[in-house]
Amino acid sequence: MDGRRARIKKHIFLYHANLLAILLALFGCAATPGVERVLEARNYLDNSDKLMIKGDYADALKEAGEALKRCPNSPPGDRALYQMGLIWAHPKNLERDSERSIGCFQMLLTKFPDSGLTGKAGMHIDTIVELNNKDKEIRDLKKSVDWLVKRLGNCNRAASRQRKEINVQTGIIGDLKKTVAGLKDKLITLKRIDFTIEEKRRKHLSVE
Repeated sequence: MDGRRARIKKHIFLYHANLLAILLALFGCAATPGVERVLEARNYLDNSDKLMIKGDYADALKEAGEALKRCPNSPPGDRALYQMGLIWAHPKNLERDSERSIGCFQMLLTKFPDSGLTGKAGMHIDTIVELNNKDKEIRDLKKSVDWLVKRLGNCNRAASRQRKEINVQTGIIGDLKKTVAGLKDKLITLKRIDFTIEEKRRKHLSVE
């Protein structure tokens, strides 16, 4: 009797063990693709980090994009979007684009509202917007300065022309003064001649 119960317990145990093995196999097969995608995404992100440190921003962006393709709606997709936002905003990235950077951060906030990166993403958006506003102010001021410099140049050229004209007029005035002085001298000489002639005429008349 005891032997029979033992055999029954053994069969029940084996049944449950086999059932558990089958369930684990089934769930394992179903979960493997998702796990593989997560692992691939993490590898791409690790490569992106290394490339970003080296200053290879184009390839770093591609690696982060591949990570996002693997997990577009689940972690580490949020990290991929965050990484892409950082790359697009990096000051040493010659291809940096503030609009694309903001777009990545905003997508992170929209698709992953519960992510631990939302706070940082929001701060980056505020910072980029503020920098863009400052850049616009600087551009506007530069335009004003350029306009003033151009106007000053025009004024300087006009002043230079005026100075040249003044110099010309001053020369003409000097020549006229000399001419007048010469005429005055001639007039005085003529008066003296007339006076001498008149004196001679009077003497001649008195002799007669």
